[in-house]
Amino acid sequence: MSGTGLIITKYSKPEINRYLISRQRLHQKLNDSLMCKLTMVIAPAGYGKTTVVLDWLGKCGLPAAWLSVDSYDNNPVVFWRYVCTALDSISEGISKNTGYVFSSQELLKSNIHVSVLIDRLLEVQSDFLLVLDDLHLITDSSILNGLSYLIDYLPSKMHMIIISRTEPELGLARHRIKWQMQELEEKDLRFETEEIFRFYQARGYTLENDDVKRVENYTEGWAAAMVAVAMSMEDVGDRNDAIAALSGTDLCADYHGWNGRQHNHWQQR
Repeated sequence: MSGTGLIITKYSKPEINRYLISRQRLHQKLNDSLMCKLTMVIAPAGYGKTTVVLDWLGKCGLPAAWLSVDSYDNNPVVFWRYVCTALDSISEGISKNTGYVFSSQELLKSNIHVSVLIDRLLEVQSDFLLVLDDLHLITDSSILNGLSYLIDYLPSKMHMIIISRTEPELGLARHRIKWQMQELEEKDLRFETEEIFRFYQARGYTLENDDVKRVENYTEGWAAAMVAVAMSMEDVGDRNDAIAALSGTDLCADYHGWNGRQHNHWQQR
């Protein structure tokens, strides 16, 4: 925890999984998003949303501020202090410039902190990003209204990426109409055949074409299910037996079983 009382890892980019495979078609979509104000990466749990964005950030060459949102951020002062502190990495001193606002409910309700943010970020000369991960956890209407205000007046060099399980209530229809918004959805994030092959290859399994298709039919390209299959391969000890058993098992049951094992593993650490 920093001297500000904020948790440093919340505004630091997470580590990337060692089994990561780069997905060029998604990178291209994210490259295209730099023509827009806002990119929405929306899909249910387990689709690899965060991983895709992190991988792209490592290759796009642009500075990026990151905030991993949690349910405790449903307080305007807490949320915006984190946003401002994350943006210190883009324009040093923003958190100090906005600090006075958080002692006044009236100033906060008037979005003065957002106006100060916009003015300071207008001074940045090159393109940069702000990524808000797990924004579905924010339900406070005043926070969402403030974000909507920020999106409306984003500086031209600033691009925002929102990662969420559901679309937040930000009044985004007008941005869609103006082509100011790019979207990656569940259908985009599903792994394609060649990506499934590389996914298992990175884990030490070179699958035959028939096995790749069997995994694809079973998982429908859902990353979490693909991980569950990989764990099944490790548990069974025979790749062929594990894949042959897929047609006789339930995808959701397998996923929840894997998720439970992961939870127990971390509890014991």
